[in-house]
Amino acid sequence: MKTNSIAAPLDDEDAVVKKHFNAFLETDLKQKLDEAGIEEVIVIGAMSHTCIDAAVRAASDLDCKTTVVQDACATRDLEYAGVTVPTPSVHAAMMSALGFAYAAIVDTENYLSSCGPSVASQVEEGENSAAPSGFPCNRLGSFSQGAGLVQDL
Repeated sequence: MKTNSIAAPLDDEDAVVKKHFNAFLETDLKQKLDEAGIEEVIVIGAMSHTCIDAAVRAASDLDCKTTVVQDACATRDLEYAGVTVPTPSVHAAMMSALGFAYAAIVDTENYLSSCGPSVASQVEEGENSAAPSGFPCNRLGSFSQGAGLVQDL
């Protein structure tokens, strides 16, 4: 499996390889979060209607404070009983359902602004490195300040 360098873990970061839609099922993700004292997870990735949905519901059920960065998630058209549901409708339905009971739903701009200006500028410049501490991200993709990023791909 090849990982895009922008999403690759740093040398001191753990990666959890999953075999199911639910990132917690048959992995040591919850154990790693507990050992690191992480109580909040930020979820991004693909696809909103499968992996994101399963990971968010599981994280919430495991008593993690959960946030989904909705525009950092992807999905696709779905079909049921001969009806095609367009991508924007699939995504909106999933975010609506998750936001109702399982997670805070935010967009990238709001999330990054809550992290502080240095994180936002690093993202604009395409950097993938450490940022000063702020709202739960010292580095996008790392566990810090009691929060962790679940990049569900």
